Amino acid sequence: MIEAFREIAGIEISPNRKDLSGKTDVEIINDLLALNQKSVSNLLVQRILDTYTDILDCRLSISPPSVIGGVLLALAEIASMTQYRNCVVTGNCQSGANIKLRHADLLKFFSCDHIFTSSIERAARHEILEKAIKFVGNFAIVIGDSPSDILAARKFDLVSVAVLTGQHSQEELAQYKPSYLLSSDWSVSELFEILREISV
Repeated sequence: MIEAFREIAGIEISPNRKDLSGKTDVEIINDLLALNQKSVSNLLVQRILDTYTDILDCRLSISPPSVIGGVLLALAEIASMTQYRNCVVTGNCQSGANIKLRHADLLKFFSCDHIFTSSIERAARHEILEKAIKFVGNFAIVIGDSPSDILAARKFDLVSVAVLTGQHSQEELAQYKPSYLLSSDWSVSELFEILREISV
């Protein structure tokens, strides 16, 4: 996003990743523009998003992302089950989410109508989750690595599974009282134990 800000807004940014953790792409852009005393317009935000995703696609073509832990196995297993559906609720914009999922070879696990993303109209994480719930129903489990994931799940009385794959420590995430907390090296069996427990 640094290059997109330089190219479109003409400003140099050096954001702290932890400060941005859990924020959506649109929230990040709005915050950084305001911090740099730039007036925010939907057109400017969209131009930064478009440039960012073009750069992201090029970068990930050269250096594809690796999939963390048991994610691949869990997605494959859930995709084969009739009682569950894989969904993505992400703070990434639509094109950014698709680019990341495609380059990680994960897009095959999600129907295009099960990917819920941020947009200028739906910038906050809880707004994205609300749209997903309207579509898939309220028996959902939120798996995330930031306090905002836990808080969004709580807002809708959903089970939250916090994972230590992001910028926050176990102690930091535990303060937000997720329903479950998994270490960074969680296993598929741990995740399915949670699914069995909440299905009872």
